[in-house]
Amino acid sequence: MTAISSGFDIKMKKIRKTRKIKNTNQTDLFELLERLEQLKEVESELNMTSSLGLLELSTIVEKQIDWVDLELVS
Repeated sequence: MTAISSGFDIKMKKIRKTRKIKNTNQTDLFELLERLEQLKEVESELNMTSSLGLLELSTIVEKQIDWVDLELVS
């Protein structure tokens, strides 16, 4: 009887370990997909800014500085 329960315990430990590995792999996959989406957004923004002229970029930066100043004052 002890041999059966011992074998059962070992099998259950392997199943738990496999589940943990699967959960970790799924988490890693979701994190990678999230990171991929972030990189796509950054790429899109870089493509947009590369098509802008110097004057347009300066205007955008000035407006962002104004927003930061407003947030600091608030």
